[in-house]
Amino acid sequence: MPIPDFSQVLGLQFNTEIVEDLRDDEGNKLDGLCDFQTRTIYIDKHAPNKEQVYLHELGHAVFERASLTQHHDWCTKLEELLVDIPAKVISENFILIPKFANSLKLDENKDETNPRK
Repeated sequence: MPIPDFSQVLGLQFNTEIVEDLRDDEGNKLDGLCDFQTRTIYIDKHAPNKEQVYLHELGHAVFERASLTQHHDWCTKLEELLVDIPAKVISENFILIPKFANSLKLDENKDETNPRK
């Protein structure tokens, strides 16, 4: 799955950036981060499963846009579960072609007129 340069999340555009050595404010290494102020999803260049990280961070963007983000410890843990589980299942079971991907690589041997072939 190519990771798109940007995604629409409930009416707002969130940009995506692949960065080197992503860390939080305390210096802890991160695979991904959704910055709601800049509407940017950051993904570490060396994250083991960038597609899953992207889907996870996109889930955080959905929670924020739907005003479901709460800043209590138990709410934060619940949100992590609710965004992580679907991200894992989707990345394990589907080949996704993002609507806004700017560089789709098509398989030369595949019949693009029939996606099931």
